[in-house]
Amino acid sequence: MSPESRANIGWILDEVYPHILETVERERHLDPARWSGSLQGSHHLPDALAAGLVDRLAYWDEVEQRLLSLPG
Repeated sequence: MSPESRANIGWILDEVYPHILETVERERHLDPARWSGSLQGSHHLPDALAAGLVDRLAYWDEVEQRLLSLPG
């Protein structure tokens, strides 16, 4: 990735990230002080579940089976 591309992606993320946080906080009824600092950069999925960021954890094959079972 060129330095220019990296800078452009960084700028886009800087612009979008606050809106993503705001939407997650609003839709999940989360207190920003409670979760944002403690989970930023965390890849420990049980932490996301405990914080209310996700409804459940599943393996990819479970997700795939669920999607295949949807009508349509």
